[in-house]
Amino acid sequence: QGLANTAWAFARVRRQDTALFKVLAEAAVSGDSIWSFKPQEVSNLVWAFATVGMQHGHLFELIADYVLQRPWELPSQNVANLL
Repeated sequence: QGLANTAWAFARVRRQDTALFKVLAEAAVSGDSIWSFKPQEVSNLVWAFATVGMQHGHLFELIADYVLQRPWELPSQNVANLL
């Protein structure tokens, strides 16, 4: 939750800190970290990266896998935020 909240907070104030977002993405993809995220946290993380225009291919690939493997866990609002 801390990763998603940190990304969300920086994006909320439109702070594009490339180094920070890279560290957040790397932390999210390390080990099985992304799989422990709640749907809202995944949604917030994607929203934050999109809001500040940051990209991280590996993170987005894992999030796509997350969404495809857990569609029943994603409320419609989270799906809308991911699109």
